[in-house]
Amino acid sequence: MMKRLFSLVISVISISAMAQTQTIQWRIEDMHCDHCAHKVMTALTKDKGVSDVDINIERRVASVTYDASLTTPDKIKNQLDGTRYVPTAYSASDVIAREKTYLIEDMHCGNCARRISNALEQIAGVDSLDFDIDKHTFSVEYDANKTSRDNIRETINSLGYTPVDYYSQEIVAYAYFLLPEGSVNEDIANKVMEIEGVADANTSIKNHSLAISYDTTEITGDKLIEELKSRDIKVEIPKPHECQEK
Repeated sequence: MMKRLFSLVISVISISAMAQTQTIQWRIEDMHCDHCAHKVMTALTKDKGVSDVDINIERRVASVTYDASLTTPDKIKNQLDGTRYVPTAYSASDVIAREKTYLIEDMHCGNCARRISNALEQIAGVDSLDFDIDKHTFSVEYDANKTSRDNIRETINSLGYTPVDYYSQEIVAYAYFLLPEGSVNEDIANKVMEIEGVADANTSIKNHSLAISYDTTEITGDKLIEELKSRDIKVEIPKPHECQEK
């Protein structure tokens, strides 16, 4: 009987604790980057009732878990007073319009672009597509509440292409290499991302390729190749492509 009573007491305490733990989500439109997210997280966690803050920068959404016996949403929001980060109501039905442009060096012709377009058009939330064959760029407008840039990128990757983030700044350059067959794995991109000056890196198993975007004020093309070799990443500069699909 005592065991049953003790178990009942524990259950009641557990239910009570769960009832006090709540989560609220806010849109914070001016939260654009990791630096912004860190500022928001630091401010919100100053409230002693806050136990966790999860931030989705792509959606500009902060999910805050807190103890309702210690604080309230209004008190938590007050931690951001005086900053440019203004929390507003969030709903999963909101349309969160985003645009992403990729540099796809191995997108050589209109057939390549149409193949990518056909696949992306099947993704819920993708609104419009635009590509420039000469520049090897592909732009996607989408609803971040229905899909994500990771999902879009993985879809392009699955077709055998190697997209990397495209930047309009002139200081950003791009490199495209071939890798030995059988050597391509996720660790390669992770290793490349550790190199100072690298903005983005991606690999394609189908193409045995490695694509990189990098800041030329921090690293040169020659230095980039040296850094790859120092990490035991063997790369080869491909010959000019002669597309057979045009």
